[in-house]
Amino acid sequence: MKQLRRIPESDGTRWLLRGRKGAVQFLLWTVPKSALYPDGVMPADLGYHSYTPRHDGQEIDQEGCEYLDGVPCYYDGSTLNAEPVYRIYQAAGDVGVFARLEEYYKCVFGEPADTPLEAPDGP
Repeated sequence: MKQLRRIPESDGTRWLLRGRKGAVQFLLWTVPKSALYPDGVMPADLGYHSYTPRHDGQEIDQEGCEYLDGVPCYYDGSTLNAEPVYRIYQAAGDVGVFARLEEYYKCVFGEPADTPLEAPDGP
């Protein structure tokens, strides 16, 4: 069920790893070059889109999540945690980003992204 995608967007690039429990993403925005962003990019987000709440009190973030086939999703993410993933991208490219997203997926959802769907019971 695992799906890996690198999605060019008008303001940057999104790396997405989707499994049976949800999706995780790394988002890199294109920004004007400056002293703060000499490469012209800003690590914007390391986050997840989940079919179910991940903590008490978490509310639906999107009624129609485009990363989970239009169903409601629970989202959370961090700009601060995106910075180390950007360093991985600089060193290892897409392969490194997807490897990190695999680790992050397991951390968020408690299983690898390629965990198969459970087989139905009996005939």
